[in-house]
Formats: sequence, structure tokens, C-alpha cells
Amino acid sequence: MFQRDIFQYCIFIFLYPLIFLLTAEPKNLNLSQDSFDYFFTSKIDSLATHNRIPIFVSGRLEKNGKIELTKEIIPKSSFLMIVPSFSVWNEPMNPTFENQFYHFITLLLKTNPTTKGLVLDAEFGAKQSKDSYTNFVCSIHKLIKTKDSNLQFHLALFPPNHPDQHGYYDLAKLYGCSDNWIFMFYDEHSPRTKPGPISTSNWIESNLSEIEKKLHKKKLPFEIPIASIRQKIYLGLPLYGYAKTKSGKFGKVVPIQNWIVTPEFQSSRSDYSIIKHNGEVIYLPTAHFLKHWEKISTEQGYAGIAYWREEFATMYLNQ
Repeated sequence: MFQRDIFQYCIFIFLYPLIFLLTAEPKNLNLSQDSFDYFFTSKIDSLATHNRIPIFVSGRLEKNGKIELTKEIIPKSSFLMIVPSFSVWNEPMNPTFENQFYHFITLLLKTNPTTKGLVLDAEFGAKQSKDSYTNFVCSIHKLIKTKDSNLQFHLALFPPNHPDQHGYYDLAKLYGCSDNWIFMFYDEHSPRTKPGPISTSNWIESNLSEIEKKLHKKKLPFEIPIASIRQKIYLGLPLYGYAKTKSGKFGKVVPIQNWIVTPEFQSSRSDYSIIKHNGEVIYLPTAHFLKHWEKISTEQGYAGIAYWREEFATMYLNQ
């Protein structure tokens, strides 16, 4: 009897931790725990940290598939941003383009072995068609993944209600032809619009809602969960504003760096401040606005933040 009790006690001690693991309430996992942010930069000495990675703005994509770099070496453990030198792509991918592009990727990885991936700037002109743009992007995605399946491929996209958005993004198809999207939530007002703030929370919210509606619907071949859509998206935030000059022209770029210690930036509870300075009227995003969307990104499960750009606010990024 005594031996049986000892045996049962030993079995209980052995199995208890396993029983606890199987029956315990699951923890509320923080999806952003291993996440990181991006910052665009042209500084060669920019360094990646454990939670922030540079996107080096240096590459120009030619129509023959060759990529011209302003500098052959890019920052360690960074992404390379490539900007097409053409405003419209309306032809099938040809062998010359594929060979040149593939050769560049090979050379890039040889010269910069820590490169994490490429970001394609998707600011094409109004004459771009939806199908030709989608085919172009998906062909580049295939070339990159053929070379190295671990190499990341991101798209920098205009949000749906951006003044320069021309309706050629087929988000459902682009979803499978890219790893992540960086939506450029800046230039709500720009040199091509009337004066106003570079970005507001209401504008970002309406754009995010429209993006989710486009993808989270049952008539698509597959319905994409909201959580998956958000994990795809980096929120592009501006570290600059625009000024209306003495001449009345709106669009002078004003980095927040020169205003970061002022009450207009630090203390305002609005998305932006209107500052009159030396005859100019400056529309400047505020610390409140930036901190709000950094918090939203974490709490609502977005992939992270992508700041444009480091040179405009090194003090803010390093705080």
C-alpha cells in the first residue's frame, strides 16, 4: 500500500508540469515583440540596431534591368531602395532585363553580403495600367526570390487617398508578390495641393480602412484576415513638413530637426502645428502625432514604422 502511494506520488510530480502546460490559459502574446522599424537614409554610416533597420536610398532602376548606384557600398544589414527611371512600364519582361537585373543582384550580394533585401519605390505616372504594373512587380519579385529566397522584397506604395495615387495597385495580386508594404502616409498636402498638413490621423485612418476593405472581402479567391493584412503593412511617417514661402509658393521642405525642442513640436496635442517664422507659414508634424502612430502600430499589430527620413530628424530617432 505504502509503495503504491509512493509510486502514484512520483507519477503525479512527473506529470504535473505537463498537465499545467496543457491546461493553462494562453498568454496574451505581444505580436510586436520581435518587430522592428525602418528608416530611409542616404547616409553610408547609418547603422542597424536590434529594432531599427536602414533603407538606403541609392539605386536607380533602368529600363534595361540595370541598377545604377550612387555608392557601391551600402550600410551593413540594410535594405536598398530602387527607384525606376521611367514613369510607365507597359511591356512584357524581356531576357535582357532579366539578365541585367539578375546580374546586379549577384553583384550586390557579393559586394554587400549583409544586404537584407530591396524596396521598390512604386511612384509611377498616371498613364500606368494596373495589369502591366502588377506583372512588372511580380516579375521582379520572382527574379529576386529565384536568386535568394531569403532576400526580402518590399513595395513603397501610395495610400488609396493620396493626391498622386492613380489607381494602378491591384493589392490582392500584389499581396503574393511582395514580402511587405510601406505605405507612404505623407504628402496629404504637398507642392501639388493647396497648403495644409503633410499628414493627419483622420487621413491615415481612412486610408488604412480602405486598404483593409479591399483585401478583407469574400469575393476574392481567398479572404485575407485583418491581422495578416496589418502584419504586411509598415506605416510610413514623415519627419518633415512643408512651408508656404514669402512668395506664396507652398512646398518648401522643413525637417523637424530644427524644431524638435520647441513647444510647437513637443507640447502640441494636435497632429500638426502651424508656425509663422521669417515670413513663412510652416505646417509641421508634432511629437504627439508621431508617438500616437508608433503606439497604434504596436497595439493594432502593424509590421512597424518606416520613417522618411533619417537626415530630417536624427535627434528624434536617437532619443
